[in-house]
Amino acid sequence: MTNLSRDALFRHFARSLRGGSRIAAFMLIALSLMATFAPRAHALTAIDVGGDAERIDIMQLGQPFEGRGDSLQTDTAPGADGISGRMAV
Repeated sequence: MTNLSRDALFRHFARSLRGGSRIAAFMLIALSLMATFAPRAHALTAIDVGGDAERIDIMQLGQPFEGRGDSLQTDTAPGADGISGRMAV
């Protein structure tokens, strides 16, 4: 490889990095804006249920939603086997 071809290869490599830097900067700005204006998540509170409990009262622990029917559906936490279920009340 001659000095001329190494120099040309270096210039080509440097030009391609400049374009990549612009793309990386654009992506960083786009991700920052998305994170800034994203809606906030609400935390969930765990309900401790004993093994011998026949029923639990969750009315004081949740928020009522009008117009969604007369049942509440929720996903259960995964068990030791990794399977989560759905519970309807």
